[in-house]
Amino acid sequence: MGLARSRSSHRTSRGHRKEAVARLLQGGNQVAERWRIWPAPGEGRFIVFDTESLRFLEVESRVAEILEGVMEGAPYAKLAAEARCSENDISALLLRLQGDSAPTNEEPAGRVPAPLGKLSLNVSHICNMRCSYCYARGGDYGHGPSLMSAQTAVAALEVVRERFGGCRTIQFFGGEPLLNWPAILAVCEYIDANWRDLPVQPRLGVVTNLAYLPDQFDKIVNHFQLHVTVSLDGPAQVNDQHRLLLDGGGSYRVVAENIRRLQSATSQPRAVEATFTMAHRAQGWTGDTLRAFFQDTFDISVVLVAPAWDPNQPGLAHELAPFVRDRVTCLAPGITCRETVDPSGLFDMLPLASKKNSPYWCGAGLATLTVTPAGDIYPCQLFLERPEFRIGNVRHGTWDSGVVERLRGNTKTADHVCRACEVRWACRGCIAVALASRGTLNPRDENFCKLIRQGAEETLKGYRIILLSDGATRQRVRTIVERAFTSRTYA
Repeated sequence: MGLARSRSSHRTSRGHRKEAVARLLQGGNQVAERWRIWPAPGEGRFIVFDTESLRFLEVESRVAEILEGVMEGAPYAKLAAEARCSENDISALLLRLQGDSAPTNEEPAGRVPAPLGKLSLNVSHICNMRCSYCYARGGDYGHGPSLMSAQTAVAALEVVRERFGGCRTIQFFGGEPLLNWPAILAVCEYIDANWRDLPVQPRLGVVTNLAYLPDQFDKIVNHFQLHVTVSLDGPAQVNDQHRLLLDGGGSYRVVAENIRRLQSATSQPRAVEATFTMAHRAQGWTGDTLRAFFQDTFDISVVLVAPAWDPNQPGLAHELAPFVRDRVTCLAPGITCRETVDPSGLFDMLPLASKKNSPYWCGAGLATLTVTPAGDIYPCQLFLERPEFRIGNVRHGTWDSGVVERLRGNTKTADHVCRACEVRWACRGCIAVALASRGTLNPRDENFCKLIRQGAEETLKGYRIILLSDGATRQRVRTIVERAFTSRTYA
């Protein structure tokens, strides 16, 4: 009896099957690292994970033994004799793991998403705070204080509609975007009046420090279903060490008051972004305890905790990363899961759920764009001080395809080390940070790769627990995931 049967194995001739298997084994990963195998509940049962196709299969012990033999380089004839099957059965098994006859399910490099994933409108290059770790030079990114006009904002929308047919998320950013709430209102009204005919309606969101809450803002939130993400680092004793008002005082008290004011009139804010610093580490905070704090204090369950980044201390983010999040705690049922969610940990599960292996470390300039108050277009906020990455200007109608092509060619598969890595599916990183700290758009270095591998192990562990759980638990996890991604505005 054959080891694996699928529609593709019945349609594929023996010769074509051998060719497909040969292509499979010549893929990006080394054969010795191609599959991961773990015991499953039930005597003689195992879970197999294919690192190229991202497929999971539950198999019997002899199938697991065959795959281990293939990874060790054993001849098919020997493996077939030991398993009492044919070599053709082994080929069919490998194709079933792969999922189809293609050598990889890698998303095609260079494909520009339509519609655009996210348009970030920097409506304000003015800020009402002075955070010690601010990468935006006080909010203006070195460009000088300015506010985006409604005309520039509308011009940006017209460019995105013309080039991409719309976008999935429009994010208002800064500086402090609420200092220019009239521009936010103008964009919301324009979308409501002119984008109703588009098949994909954008999610509207704002990332704000909420140190200032305009009287009109609750009406904008309710009428246009605006998603609000607040930047806050935790309780006063840790937040106020770095997030300071213009007078030098701590910001926690006023922000906490404004969160409660907004919650009393709307369903927002639904998410928090916290920057994890050495102050958190010194006081014993972790990503999990911060998420618990925001849940208990403000009833906010979607919390993104990111390590602080300092271009003068390139190792700081790597040093802080292990304290930031425990993906398994947040994602796996039955392990102190408090209904709080780390959206970035959920994002790590997307490749496993979608079976799509992105060729990019991030989508800057391809899936996301940022527009400044002057109308200049950049891949993202972190490129604003690099004029060589200016893509164009929405007011002047310019567009530099050369910048986009440079980003489009910056793929994981173009790097020989990354191409052969068995956790390439889990690898994502900030190319702007890599450029600032290492002078290259490739974030790969020893510390980065170590963190990615650790994260991949945690993600796989959580995903396996979910796969093996009962139906009610799987549904609960799906509900948490859906709530997180409905609330997010920063992805």
